[in-house]
Amino acid sequence: MIVTESKNNNSFNLVRMMAALFVLVSHSYPLSLGPSEKEPLFSIFGFTLGGVGVITFFVISGYFISLSWARSSGLVDFFCARFLRIYPGLVVVLCVTAFVIGPLYTEVSVKEYFSSETTYGYITNNLWLKNIQFGLLDVFEDNVYPGVNGSLWTLYYEVVLYGLVAVLGYFSIVGNARLFLWFLFVYTVVYILFKFFVLNSEAAAGLFRTKSLHTWSLPFVVGMSFFQFWSSMRHKLAIVIVLVLLCCLFYGSNWFLEAFIIAWCFVVFLVGFATSKVSRFYNRLGDYSFGVYIYAFPIQQIIAHHFPLVQPVQMITLAFPLSLLAALVSWHLIEKPCMRYRGGLANLLKAPRAVLKKRRL
Repeated sequence: MIVTESKNNNSFNLVRMMAALFVLVSHSYPLSLGPSEKEPLFSIFGFTLGGVGVITFFVISGYFISLSWARSSGLVDFFCARFLRIYPGLVVVLCVTAFVIGPLYTEVSVKEYFSSETTYGYITNNLWLKNIQFGLLDVFEDNVYPGVNGSLWTLYYEVVLYGLVAVLGYFSIVGNARLFLWFLFVYTVVYILFKFFVLNSEAAAGLFRTKSLHTWSLPFVVGMSFFQFWSSMRHKLAIVIVLVLLCCLFYGSNWFLEAFIIAWCFVVFLVGFATSKVSRFYNRLGDYSFGVYIYAFPIQQIIAHHFPLVQPVQMITLAFPLSLLAALVSWHLIEKPCMRYRGGLANLLKAPRAVLKKRRL
């Protein structure tokens, strides 16, 4: 049985905001203290708070992207919705970074900066998502952690997994419990075989992108599974308790990350489907998590540039309200207005096909 959500009757927007804050907090350590510095969570679990934030984003995406497919009229409508959710905000943050932050903080002349292919390549390369360009010409190169925006790399995997939903949806696997179980079986076998025979091999060193997709696909697929089966999982709290205990048993083992991801995903959905006055109020305000995620890193770099001795807690205190302000502007002026054009864009893309079909008749 498939679960759908009421727009204002859940806490997922608030959970996404917490995930964005996790990433901001995690980045504050290396951005203020240097690349080798990681927050205390890393020494305990072997992965960062930012990693937990990304896991949270991916499991929620797995659910809601599946829901988006179920509500779409077809591939064109689905991809228009996904395009309008990501690209308008992304285009603006790239332009702000390249054409406002860049010339203000570059160490070269403005003329040289705007004559460089790096400046324009920052936008074109990052719009393709696959080969992310993290830096601009001599911008923040003197910071303890060089680079302009180190958060954009996850968007590639997000979009690839959108494609997975589209493929499964096209073949009627999304929404079909029996077929989806077969998909889960195949996915699990491939995941385990890859971990045993590829990650432990010499070839693994040159497979960074494939290894990353292997890792981030797990919470996304768990989210897809929640879309398919969540309402039939009774005694959900008991399941979480069992998973947390298993996670403790796997601590220190080669499978601890997977145990943690699955347990954490259940926690995310228990909290996400809970409601409160705070979450309902926040839902009426908007969804600022994407804006915080894409603006926090360059804002943190600006802080690190002006305050070279800044400490992580100070950076968090300064960066979060500034990132939230940027996200608020992005949501109300860019992201939300553009999402209203979903139907119009889909119809525009369908129009040539409809005319061609009519001519054939």
